[in-house]
Amino acid sequence: MRALIGSFFIILLLAGVLAVPVPDAHAIWSRDGLAVATTGLNFQPSIVSDGAGGSIITWHGGAGSDIFAQRLTSLGLAAAGWPADGPLVVCAVAGLQENPVVVPDLAGGALFFWQDARNGSNYDIYAQHITAAGQPATYWQPGGNAISAAANNQYAPAAVSDSQGGAIVVWYDSRNGTGNYDIYAQRVLGNADPPPGSWPTSAGLRVCGAINHQINPSIVADKAGGAFIAWQDYRKGNEYDIYVQHVTGNGTLVLGWPVDGLGVCLAPNSQYTPVLANDGADGVFVAWQDYRSGTDNHIFAQHLTSGGACVDGWPADGRPVCQAPNSQFYPVLASDGGGGVFAAWQDYRSGVDNDIFAQHLTSSGDNATGWRDDGLSTCSAVNGQFSPRITGDAAGGAFIAWHDSRGGSTDDIYAQQVSGAGQWNELWPKDGFPLCRAPNSQMFPVIASSGVGGAVVAWQDQRTGEVSANAIYAQQALSADQAGVGSSPLRASGVGHGWPNPFRTGIQIQLTLSQPGWVNADVYDITGRRVKVLASQFYPAGTHALAWDGSTARGGPAADGVYFVRVRWPGCERTQRIVRLR
Repeated sequence: MRALIGSFFIILLLAGVLAVPVPDAHAIWSRDGLAVATTGLNFQPSIVSDGAGGSIITWHGGAGSDIFAQRLTSLGLAAAGWPADGPLVVCAVAGLQENPVVVPDLAGGALFFWQDARNGSNYDIYAQHITAAGQPATYWQPGGNAISAAANNQYAPAAVSDSQGGAIVVWYDSRNGTGNYDIYAQRVLGNADPPPGSWPTSAGLRVCGAINHQINPSIVADKAGGAFIAWQDYRKGNEYDIYVQHVTGNGTLVLGWPVDGLGVCLAPNSQYTPVLANDGADGVFVAWQDYRSGTDNHIFAQHLTSGGACVDGWPADGRPVCQAPNSQFYPVLASDGGGGVFAAWQDYRSGVDNDIFAQHLTSSGDNATGWRDDGLSTCSAVNGQFSPRITGDAAGGAFIAWHDSRGGSTDDIYAQQVSGAGQWNELWPKDGFPLCRAPNSQMFPVIASSGVGGAVVAWQDQRTGEVSANAIYAQQALSADQAGVGSSPLRASGVGHGWPNPFRTGIQIQLTLSQPGWVNADVYDITGRRVKVLASQFYPAGTHALAWDGSTARGGPAADGVYFVRVRWPGCERTQRIVRLR
């Protein structure tokens, strides 16, 4: 399929009906990804689900260093109200805006946070709220609202939903001296009102003000409107440890948590890059890269209750997730939806190049059934695999994406899906499915769930080879259809052209299956909104007719215009354009 996002063609309808511009059906998810931003230098994409099967992506770059975003429907089209011919500008004021993150507002829009140097050489934290229709929310300034403009620098925001349409954002902060970074956080309401309780009205709440540096914060929601916050802590003065804090939605510490945080790992030597995942109940998983051996880095984790105690079965200073030979780096976590957690990391156990490995742990710290000590190989292809990212698949498993140099001197984007029992998607190659193998390099993927059995991956893309061009692309990965692109392993299966097309009273689409399987068939309008379910059932092998009489899910007649029929069955997905006349 060709990526023709933003391209249009004219369909001339029958006499008495105006000609209307409609998106080319081939603008839907395409081999090697969908172009999200192609002008200028674009970096550091961040992605979340929009709660409706689509996704919201943000990044910094363009002709200057500004903040941009795009909302894509499940079909890969720009959502209604969002620009179809380029990204939405979130902030384009003077100075540098960098490191954006995005949080869903639970109504189809999102809150965006970034570090911002508009006031000179120092960075502050700013935010913007964009509605589901692609407009700044009421009471939000065009260039964003200042969240913290304290003295010196504020860096590297990370944020989560407050479960009420707002967010809690955390960053590390040098307001108390350039040699003394601390951790600060702020709750930000979607309507821009002052936050409740003990939250300050501006500049943030001090989460940790211990001596020396606290850096690299991460955050996850606690399911009660508050958040767990983890960071890398140098208060000892000679090595980094891992600390965690638990803050309520009212800006107070949860009972049992000490001021300046709980030392989760104080093992010898240093621990780095903490990451978090909610356990689905009241507690949290934290994982990190650990140098306690003094020779290699390994992956360790801990499971804490809401009150800060280690869950039974988890030792002080954490449980080893992987202690394979040589070093392991950069862990990432995702909840399994059942009280356990998936972990993935970059792994040098071969001593030759980096691979991607994964592990699945239960709530009590045991390997889940089907998993073994030190994890399972997700990808051990030649050359190196780097920068893994992970999300749950909403079916007890997980999707993992990474950038991959198996092709030689350039990098591509690959993904793999694993079940809770450690089984890889049998329809995908053993070392991962190629989401993008365009020319030159594609790197630094990010991933978000798009519903049961689906995820969307975005990345930085240098396919043009131009020094002044670094694009943002995205691709959908679906458990049953080889990432929504390419040929199906069921080569005798297929979808015929709808007939008649255009139609007035009804249309039929022929589906041929080479073997039995579950089929989903849906009609969407050009905004990506589902209009009618045509099929959601098991079909035997053979030929079947998928019929639409032109009615909506509520039984009324659908409007004139262009629609898309998406048909999914094991191993494949096909989409075609149809036109309804009345």
